[in-house]
Amino acid sequence: MLYKDKNIELSNKSRLEETTDFIFIRDKGPSDISIDEHNKQSISPLNILQFSEKEINDILDTLPDIVLKIQSKGNIVYCNSHNNHLNLTCDEIVEKNISEVFHPLTHLQFIEAINNLQKSKLPQVFEFQQFENSELRQYETRINKVSSQEEYVAIIKDISEQKRDEFILRKTEKKYRILFESAAYAMVLVNTEGKIDTVNSACEEMFGYDKNDLFGKMIEVIIPDKYVQSHQENIKDIFNGSGKLETNIFETFGQTKNGRIFPIEIRFAHAEFYEGHFIIASIIDITHRNRCEDKGE
Repeated sequence: MLYKDKNIELSNKSRLEETTDFIFIRDKGPSDISIDEHNKQSISPLNILQFSEKEINDILDTLPDIVLKIQSKGNIVYCNSHNNHLNLTCDEIVEKNISEVFHPLTHLQFIEAINNLQKSKLPQVFEFQQFENSELRQYETRINKVSSQEEYVAIIKDISEQKRDEFILRKTEKKYRILFESAAYAMVLVNTEGKIDTVNSACEEMFGYDKNDLFGKMIEVIIPDKYVQSHQENIKDIFNGSGKLETNIFETFGQTKNGRIFPIEIRFAHAEFYEGHFIIASIIDITHRNRCEDKGE
């Protein structure tokens, strides 16, 4: 059995704690554990009770990730059979050394992680790339030591799609930022807390601030005090999508660093970047437009 004693110290559960599935380990007798949907949500990703070795292997075989048990010299002594990665079957992995299964650079990463675990109890995490069916795939490996044994459990997760999505998001963000900086009108990037992430050059010129002075400040720093409350309510409604605002365009007043107050029109648009959700505020000085309207032009 992987766990011989029900009272085995809890540190042993670190072998699999990084998996995303619920694993329950109990003895061979009937389980006295009853879990409803409510309780399941409050359970940590790994719950170790006591299962027979066969039951443990059956559970591990259902995991979407690769699970390996590795000895200190790099010999692989266990692999879960639900292994659709690396172009290798379990029979081709078990009893092999990691140097025979992985690229030399990845082998060195495993060795470094194992050496670190001999000095520290902290799980080791690293990423590597490997070809699978002529396609370069990316993997994340989390490895930890089995207590009181010179063996290690590695959970290898395919993160190729995640990395691809991140790349697309970063590429989109780069295009946004180029357009953002080159815009002729003032633009402010605001995070979900209402704080300024960055501004473009036109905004610096309009309000007289350096972008570094505005970073981390609430967007209301460029709004006169008497209009701050209504502006905050508008920002909140836009982020929450409450529908109270009929449009994401409204007029208010802006205030420069030296205190000059002037009428502005603000247009808000939602933007999803790698760092999270933002609102882009486009600001136009409408002083001239208002004068023309007053004259009936």
